[in-house]
Amino acid sequence: AIGVSARRAFAAPLVGAMAQNNIPALLNHLDAHRESATLSLAYASIGDEGAAEVAKFVRDNPFVKYLDLRGNNIQAKGITNIANGIKLNRSLRSLNLKWNSIGRDPAGIVALCAALKSNLTIGHVDLRNNRINNVGARSIGEMLTVNTTITHLDISWNDLGVDGGIALLDGLKHNTTVIDCQLSGSKVGDETLHEVAFLLRRNRASAAYKSSPDDTGAKAAAGHPTTSHIAGGGPTANAAVKSQSRDLQVGGGS
Repeated sequence: AIGVSARRAFAAPLVGAMAQNNIPALLNHLDAHRESATLSLAYASIGDEGAAEVAKFVRDNPFVKYLDLRGNNIQAKGITNIANGIKLNRSLRSLNLKWNSIGRDPAGIVALCAALKSNLTIGHVDLRNNRINNVGARSIGEMLTVNTTITHLDISWNDLGVDGGIALLDGLKHNTTVIDCQLSGSKVGDETLHEVAFLLRRNRASAAYKSSPDDTGAKAAAGHPTTSHIAGGGPTANAAVKSQSRDLQVGGGS
């Protein structure tokens, strides 16, 4: 991975160039990093036009794992192009889109979530400060019901509201992989925050059991009724399920 000072060195000349809408400068930057694991264009002001070029880069690049597009005034058109690139990419692990405007028009977040539904590589997604409202939250919730790869999601400082929080919560109830979901400043309400925290603990218990099934704490979580079905049952829960199954068979035969 490229260090902070190196990323700043790359971005500094690019920021000035892109401020003048210099697409050739962006293309040169992309070409210079075609075999890099990290592509950082933080605060480079690439806008939707530059996002279209980044989308092509992501679509065709088998090396890039970490994509940082924070602070680029990317809106619905730009993120739709990037989403199309993500659909064909098999290397990305982390997607940083904070400080853009992809939620101003719901079509943008809809396109991104459609791409993430079937993505099998991206584990970290940062959508802080993107003007995502309750409509966008609904798309994120729907995405979470089917995505099995994202473990860390940050949607802080968006205007999700109570309705958006409920939509997100519905998605998390069907998700077993997200272990960290940041919602600071998104106005989802205390009740939703508490329920989200419970679901995240459930998923962390699942992850602990799957990685170390012999760990005492993981066994306890797997055996608890509220987490056992997520942890693949665990020894205690599996025994309980078998017992319940026998009870049902006996009851059905009487």
